[in-house]
Amino acid sequence: MLLNNASQLPNTTPAIYVTKGGKLVLKLKFVKVSFYWHLFQQRHHELLLEDCLSEELKSKSKIKALYHQSKVLELFYKMECSI
Repeated sequence: MLLNNASQLPNTTPAIYVTKGGKLVLKLKFVKVSFYWHLFQQRHHELLLEDCLSEELKSKSKIKALYHQSKVLELFYKMECSI
């Protein structure tokens, strides 16, 4: 069987991977969930910094907050570029 164009190909893509503007919807949802997770974690560790008395715990919490802040920025730019 010869196919003249891609529109004649059978649809074998599962419903969860439906494309939207060339991007996978599932991937976009994962990026958005990851963004909010890291944002929550960043704010959580920043709040711990305010009330923490131990310098050792403060430094660990600050490192974690900075890590999550970098991930928030990375995921934000991924979401902005995919729109």
